[in-house]
Amino acid sequence: MFIDKTRILILICTFILALPLAVADDNEDMDELDLFFEEEELIEIASNQLQSADKAPAIVSVITSSEIRKSGARNLYDVLQRVPGFGASISRYGLMQTEVRGISTINSEKVKMLIDGHSVNDVLYNSSSWGFNQISLDNIKRIEIIRGPGSALHGSNAFVGVINIVTKNAEDIDGLIITASGGSFDTKRINVQVGKEFNQVDISYFADVMKTDGPAQKVSPDAVGNSGKTNLHKQNIDTGLKIKFNDFTWNTRYINRDESAYIGMLSALGDDNDFKSTHLYSELSYTHEFNENLSVSASGFFDKISKNNYVELLPEGTPFFNPADGSLLWTYVDGMIGNPSGKSEIIGAEFQLDYMPINSHLLTLGARAEKHDLYDTKHATNFHPLTFVPLPSVQDNTAIGNFIDASKTTRNIIALYIQDVWSVTDAVDITVGVRHDQYSDFGGTTNPRGALVWQLFDNWDFKALYGTAFRAPTFTELYNANNPVVEGNNDLDPETMKTTEFSLGYNANNIDARATYFNNVVDNVIKPSPIKNQNEGGIEVQGVELEADWRLDNIARFYGNYTFQDAEDSDTGNAIPDVSRHKANIGADLSLTRYFDVNFNLFGSSSRPRADGDDRPGLPKYKLLDMAIIGKSFYPGLELRASIFNLLDEDYVDPSLPDGVPNDHPRAGRSFMLDVTYRL
Repeated sequence: MFIDKTRILILICTFILALPLAVADDNEDMDELDLFFEEEELIEIASNQLQSADKAPAIVSVITSSEIRKSGARNLYDVLQRVPGFGASISRYGLMQTEVRGISTINSEKVKMLIDGHSVNDVLYNSSSWGFNQISLDNIKRIEIIRGPGSALHGSNAFVGVINIVTKNAEDIDGLIITASGGSFDTKRINVQVGKEFNQVDISYFADVMKTDGPAQKVSPDAVGNSGKTNLHKQNIDTGLKIKFNDFTWNTRYINRDESAYIGMLSALGDDNDFKSTHLYSELSYTHEFNENLSVSASGFFDKISKNNYVELLPEGTPFFNPADGSLLWTYVDGMIGNPSGKSEIIGAEFQLDYMPINSHLLTLGARAEKHDLYDTKHATNFHPLTFVPLPSVQDNTAIGNFIDASKTTRNIIALYIQDVWSVTDAVDITVGVRHDQYSDFGGTTNPRGALVWQLFDNWDFKALYGTAFRAPTFTELYNANNPVVEGNNDLDPETMKTTEFSLGYNANNIDARATYFNNVVDNVIKPSPIKNQNEGGIEVQGVELEADWRLDNIARFYGNYTFQDAEDSDTGNAIPDVSRHKANIGADLSLTRYFDVNFNLFGSSSRPRADGDDRPGLPKYKLLDMAIIGKSFYPGLELRASIFNLLDEDYVDPSLPDGVPNDHPRAGRSFMLDVTYRL
């Protein structure tokens, strides 16, 4: 791969060594900062033990509720785009797909998403996007992110990243909080949070309702030559309840989503797309510490998910030509409509034992069992699912052309894991661990990890990390049926990845900074080749992440990060399409007076190359400037926030498929949101 490692080392050393010179060595008054800056958050995601980010055996980011509020973020992807190594782009379905360190797929199935430690990746696509595109941000206490593999603890989908969303408890809410929001694209949102402690019972509840028409961006032409506007209408209901009593916690959440397609499944504009889904999960967990050397935790959980997608594949009046001679065979007078639907269920349990046999070793032993079921799958169409001949109406064709082989859609998973955190000295910790996952449909996979965390000096740390990860083939990749684009393959193996990371961090004088080098080698990539899924080829990505955060007394915070990533096809050496080599954020939180806080964030991306055989010029570089202003303390309990996105009205696009929209997927120009929050 084309990368000069000597230059990388020089860049890292220069960045880190220059940091202490940025401010004077003066810590006076640093212990009396007001709530403009929060204390350092402990995280659990990296080792299943609470610890600070600099001591975690992984490269992690932590975003607090205060940082989310000040940023003005509308959704999770506004937050993620500010994280080193992360990116987000919109697909033709309207999904926001997550890119991590140069690797991105439409369903974001290579990213594990957890809410309070509960996995919410779905059954059908293993997606972290479908049900949680518009998750409520108001109820988030913090977001813990691993930039890198996490399969040694978290199993499948913890491939290129893990996101754990920690929600608020009763003490975080302490009463009633109501937030009303409105803004561009006729967007409306109402959020209610209630939290109270009653003796030993801690109860917190929230409900969030959102509706938006979404930006109507001009598309000219689409994949079939028509012109029109995008349609990103969304309605979302998100509600959750958490009850804590002594060592027990019951956590349940329900999301109901109804939205249109941004452009359409076949990159053809249509006005009849309607994607509906619900996701209900509930988990009862128990944690008990017998003494300082022994603790146990156990949980039982279930998820119920339903999907009903009414898809206008081709618009009204689209002709269908004979591929052999180009003659007209028929016309889809009412459009080409597909209506796949199905339900799924996850049920499982996990047990974990933490034991310290001697003072320098903390052993973690765990076991997890899950059963995944996809059932009641149906497929209604207004065309014959095998010949594509038009039918007079949309009718149930499940018997002759279901979208999936429903006889094979059950999966059992048993996982065992062990981890040892060895405190070699007060300054050196070594973490080693391994997890084995056994799947009923494709077999087993074992994934080890190793981490050295060395507190070099009082303010410096060094991390050397190695780990492997896997991504299990999804039900659609295995059992897709009657699909003219891609068929399932029962013989698929899981995708695998090996990651090596070196990181140097500095934390003093109100500066947090880190420089990280990473190398990801991905094998057994699942691709549709030519119309049947196959394990084919690999990807290698290496790069550098630089990040710094500087707090100036209690009046300002300045931050920035830069990511360099070189992503190549392992076989051809060609650049991975749609991946920028350079990304950066720079921003500031300013407390102008006791009444106003201001946040600025400038995000920039370099150009992105096209896929092999795609003759279009590469996607151009772009920059996005966002701004948020918070008014507070002028009336008890009341807070106002005004946010402006793409303040400079930048004209930019996200990539389309080579045979999709020729001019790519247009993104929204300048837009705004106004939020009013009242706390009782």
